[in-house]
Amino acid sequence: MGDGTRVAQMENRFGLGQPVDTYGEPCPHVKAATQVKETVKALDNKDINEAQAQILWKQAIKEAVQDSNLKALAGAVGDMGDLKSYYEDGEPNLVLKGRTGKPTEGYNNIRVALPHNLIETIMAEEGPVQVELTNPISKETYSFYKDFHRVEEPDIDMPTKVVGDFQVHQDVIVKMRGLPIWEFVNQVEGKASGIVKFNNDGILVANLGGKEIPIESIDYDYLQSRGISGTAYVEFEIKDISKTERFRLYDNGFGEPRFTIEMGDHFRQVVGFEYDPKRDVLKIEYERGIDWNSRTSLRFMEPPDKIDFDTRRIPEEMRLRWEAAVESENKDEMGQIGEEVGANIAEEEYNVKVSLNDKTTGPDGRFTRDSEPCVLEVKSTADKSKLGTYLEDAKDDVQGRNKAGIAVSVYIDKDTGSFEYKHDFISKTQDKGEEC
Repeated sequence: MGDGTRVAQMENRFGLGQPVDTYGEPCPHVKAATQVKETVKALDNKDINEAQAQILWKQAIKEAVQDSNLKALAGAVGDMGDLKSYYEDGEPNLVLKGRTGKPTEGYNNIRVALPHNLIETIMAEEGPVQVELTNPISKETYSFYKDFHRVEEPDIDMPTKVVGDFQVHQDVIVKMRGLPIWEFVNQVEGKASGIVKFNNDGILVANLGGKEIPIESIDYDYLQSRGISGTAYVEFEIKDISKTERFRLYDNGFGEPRFTIEMGDHFRQVVGFEYDPKRDVLKIEYERGIDWNSRTSLRFMEPPDKIDFDTRRIPEEMRLRWEAAVESENKDEMGQIGEEVGANIAEEEYNVKVSLNDKTTGPDGRFTRDSEPCVLEVKSTADKSKLGTYLEDAKDDVQGRNKAGIAVSVYIDKDTGSFEYKHDFISKTQDKGEEC
């Protein structure tokens, strides 16, 4: 009996089926797995080739899928030759062979069809579904994620990044497995891998610039977009003393993962963190547009009741005044708040008692030092880069009074109430003082 005749007999008896490997939970129905092991051992005739054995394998697995007996088939893998390579340490996964279809109309993707009777089995567990496509010709493997929960047709749309490596109607090996959320997070690579992780105590934390924040709850979903189809993400919230921010960690399996923060109607990619442990303030820089970035802050320490030089923060009431003045560009109000902070800086740095001027003319404040009347000049800004320039302006104002005095330049962060400053004492005969 020739090879062709035996193959035809086997196909008539067992059918071609879909070649699918194991996935799911064990159950007592191991009949299909036992049959395929015994059958393969019995097929010892030289005229029964590997293709014939795979026909049996395909049908046995298809029957096992219908019986929800996927994991039991793992025991038969040792007898299946090359099919063993589709397993990793005996871990049961869903593996099938198919052919790429025609590009979907309107999309530059090739579709790989799945058998309809498998979709419920695939979706038996919660968590992102990882898909691996192997090109039998090039031996290249591509990994991404796919949402099968809301699909009417159980097809796999290949991301455009990998379409060019496959030909229409060529064979392709598809491997799928459901990932628990913790495993999805653990296998994220690149810069984002250190942001969401499990610490030494086994607690899932967000490590934001050195600030470790436990994540109490985490959800996952998929990005529904043509451009980066196949992207899964986990989402969580972080609450500071006044507000709650939402974050997402995106990964499509083959590109650089992205860590984002919700701003308005969009999630913007985070490009940097700056954490100040002394003030317990986290500044987050994120992409806002093509050519410029923006910032937001999270504050975890309660604001002080008065201007605090240990943490360099102002009271919340003063911060709110400053924030309103900055956003409305009210220079007079900004100047008044700056004078209040500047007077405290002068008293802190020079051990003097400052009386602020309530008039619109004259110096910002007056004090006595070594029995000599002196003046205070303060320049305030919401732009940290102007601290040095504003100090020089304040020095010029002191010298213009023809008196000794203190020049102060102060920057106040409108989101956190943190402040930084430069100061100098200018003597009456001094052209330029020495910066302190």
